[in-house]
Amino acid sequence: MAQHAGKFGAYVAGEPSRLLLPNRQAGSSVRQVFGGLSGTELVRARIALEVRLGDLLPGDRLTDAGVISQALGVSEITVRRALETMGQDGLLERRRGRAGGTFISQRWEAVAAAMRDDQQAMQLVEFQRVLECGLAALACGELDLGDLAALGEHVQLGECEPDPDSYALADAHFHLALATVLGGWRARERQTDLLGKLCLLLPKPPLDVAQQQNRAHAQLLTGLQSRSIGLAVEAVKLHARCWPVNGGS
Repeated sequence: MAQHAGKFGAYVAGEPSRLLLPNRQAGSSVRQVFGGLSGTELVRARIALEVRLGDLLPGDRLTDAGVISQALGVSEITVRRALETMGQDGLLERRRGRAGGTFISQRWEAVAAAMRDDQQAMQLVEFQRVLECGLAALACGELDLGDLAALGEHVQLGECEPDPDSYALADAHFHLALATVLGGWRARERQTDLLGKLCLLLPKPPLDVAQQQNRAHAQLLTGLQSRSIGLAVEAVKLHARCWPVNGGS
């Protein structure tokens, strides 16, 4: 098992990662998130988001299915089924022998790009838009402005090294932090599953689109800082219009 931060094992060992929340309040078989997320989809989504966040890298070995099962609250059979389907898709590789196990495929990015589905992705982007607009409207007048500092850091992160990878990393961090600031762990839980699912439906956007998204982040932050619900909501809508673009690339 890899030792760097954010791995499944870190949660079980007592250092909760961003993704494996210790307070999940859902049943073990189906997650009622944006219409229902099955246990298999949950495992796939969480692994996909770990890869997007750089906590799992191509060539990294996944921890045992039993550990993932315990961390996510799904059966070990469900975990094994999810890993098997990801192997069939080409996202994971199974190696035998003493040094064997299940590994993130070196071809992850290429395989994920080939799995692009704009129609499904647009449905999830729309759900994300409604979720974030609602959270902004509810929390805008009650925010501690000090809590918004982390959002600003993620906006700046993409600009420091302007490339699609940096922007994609900053985008994922921004939306997780936004959900936490505006709605607490319940909102973060839903955002986590949503982003993970999107990682398997949409590739990283091209640089010009990523820059538009980051500008929308900056506008959203300005709206929250000025307690302007209208500006914040318009920024969320702007972000949702960026990607996917008319079902094309």
